[in-house]
Amino acid sequence: MNRYEMKRDLLRLAGLAAYRWRTLPPAVYIFNYHRVGDAGKTRFDPNVFSCDEAHFALQVRLIRARFDVIRMSQLLDLIESGRRPQRPLAMITFDDGYRDNYAAAFPILRSEGVPAVFFLPTSYIGSTRVPWWDEVAMMVRQAKQAQLEIEPWCERLPIGPPHGEAIRQVLAAFKRSELPIELKLQQLRDATGCSLGERDGAELFMNWDEVRELSAAGMDIGSHTHTHRILAHLDLTEQEQELRMSKAILEGQLGTPVDTLAYPVGGASAYTQETQELARRCGYRAAFNFIANANPCPTTSPFDLYRMGVGDNAEPADFRFLTAFAGVDFGAVPGVRQVKRVLHDVSALSRQVKRAAGLS
Repeated sequence: MNRYEMKRDLLRLAGLAAYRWRTLPPAVYIFNYHRVGDAGKTRFDPNVFSCDEAHFALQVRLIRARFDVIRMSQLLDLIESGRRPQRPLAMITFDDGYRDNYAAAFPILRSEGVPAVFFLPTSYIGSTRVPWWDEVAMMVRQAKQAQLEIEPWCERLPIGPPHGEAIRQVLAAFKRSELPIELKLQQLRDATGCSLGERDGAELFMNWDEVRELSAAGMDIGSHTHTHRILAHLDLTEQEQELRMSKAILEGQLGTPVDTLAYPVGGASAYTQETQELARRCGYRAAFNFIANANPCPTTSPFDLYRMGVGDNAEPADFRFLTAFAGVDFGAVPGVRQVKRVLHDVSALSRQVKRAAGLS
């Protein structure tokens, strides 16, 4: 693609995104977050941060202005009644139960009068444990060697700074392997010579009083299993234990029914048809993946609902693009991946210019 062609496609795509945003069809658009805060200050995985507080507030206002934002009970009623929405609907969800969900995101949601759903892995709530994905990230950051190779699951990968991409690649290999998580963690500890301190996970996750406060304020709580293991890597007995234990603990702590689930990791290989059927038998009424698309209504797949991941401190133009082209495989469209990257870069440059001029 030459410079002229990229400029042409950039202009066409930017205009098309704006048009598609204005003319979104009636459906349910679910925006998923993980952490809210300054990714540059974490010792763990910076890629888990969806945005900082200022961008989250901006995105919440953008969602509220464009969509009717609904609660989980409204979504379940819509699914089970088979009704068609009259306009685009939206939900905001959070995975993992990090404390910044309570300390940073919750005050913004409450101030804006917008509900959200928090999917919690119950073994981490109120604990000082570091989750496996953050331990992997910490070891990559602390490792002295320039490359990492662990048979059979990690082929030679560069792990030097900058660490964000190295962490992403090591975690992708980690998630693909069906070896037990603890075995892979121990292999990484041995390979890097790194290990966790006793209090490294202190206040990383919410405690139960904070979860109850979210619930009392009108936020919805769902299951993210008990230990956040990848369900497709477990046998059906272990999967059932994860689903039932998390549901029972949440209902015991909150005193209310918990009937929705978000699959850990959430990609197409992270759960199976058997997982979906098992969730139904365990008493859940709907379950959510982490695959970018809008949800048509009525739907025939209440245990395979789509969610769009928000990341990279998305500016309004980036956010509209994410929504307008949800479900489009940019890798299959010649030149479009480069155009999307250019859109992101132009947005970043615009922010820098405004800061330099004292306009923001």
